[in-house]
Amino acid sequence: MSLPTEDEFNLRLVPSILHQGKRVRAVRKKVFSRPPTETFHEFLNLWVQLAFGEAWWREQQSLRVEKQHVVIKWSKAVTAWLTANQIDKNSVGDKLWSVQMSGRAQSLLQLGFDLFCLQQADLMPDSLVERLRNYRGFQGARYEVAVASIFARAGFRIQFCEEEEGKKICEFIATLRSGLRVAVEAKSRHRPGILNEKGVPPDEYRADFKKLYEKARKKKPDLPFVIFIDANLPPAPNIPWEESPWLQDIKGIFDDFTEPSLDQPDPHNMVVITNYGSFFYGDDLAKLQPALYIVSEFPIRQLPNERVLNAIQRVVERYATIPREV
Repeated sequence: MSLPTEDEFNLRLVPSILHQGKRVRAVRKKVFSRPPTETFHEFLNLWVQLAFGEAWWREQQSLRVEKQHVVIKWSKAVTAWLTANQIDKNSVGDKLWSVQMSGRAQSLLQLGFDLFCLQQADLMPDSLVERLRNYRGFQGARYEVAVASIFARAGFRIQFCEEEEGKKICEFIATLRSGLRVAVEAKSRHRPGILNEKGVPPDEYRADFKKLYEKARKKKPDLPFVIFIDANLPPAPNIPWEESPWLQDIKGIFDDFTEPSLDQPDPHNMVVITNYGSFFYGDDLAKLQPALYIVSEFPIRQLPNERVLNAIQRVVERYATIPREV
């Protein structure tokens, strides 16, 4: 195995082209002939529907609102929001409008871009698609897709792990062209009334994901290991993230564990704590909160150099950026 180079850390997307009056888009081995004025964001909206399946989409739309999957609710809300914003002051051309993304639009299109990037890197297993479609399984699967797409954008191939005897060694193995392999675990904090969960959203939120971190630490795959945890917390109005009381909660979680050393190393190389809660903003402008990185000085399995973790962090920091066109 050779050392990874900087040139490895990117996903090579195929740019669309105008050909014979159509916008031609290539996604892995499939070619899509689309209207010439279709924007990439419009295509991502379609890509979500294609990923979930047209039959599933039609069936969901026929259900009562309270029974519908959250992705269907996002789609309907975004359609209504876009229609309301097709006004003169937002016009940028013939039947084209430009407006900053709302929370629901960011959630829907980010899902589309994650699926798009993941499909470019590797075909998604049917089991993951089924979990995305599942009302209660969606949140965990959605976060796995988000984290896998981050690694795909950082130049890794993705191999999702199958369960053996009811257990998985981790969510997926990420492999660079140089042959370097990294095991990845992704866990999202479930909260009542949020993302298809039963119950009523709480009046007060805490960054209480200690049990998720404990479960992730116990995986101990025989590879360098990165853990992602999503806090699933709503925005804190008028409070900068760095001053949020949740940061003290998070610090307390890690203070409860033994300080790593050569004799007692960490099972992981890095923990990334995200808060991908754009949907909390509804029709308001979405603001992504910065991620937190905890890099171990004493991991069980060392990486060859800092490039790998640095490349992952660069993609995480640009996670909410969806290109105007590919």
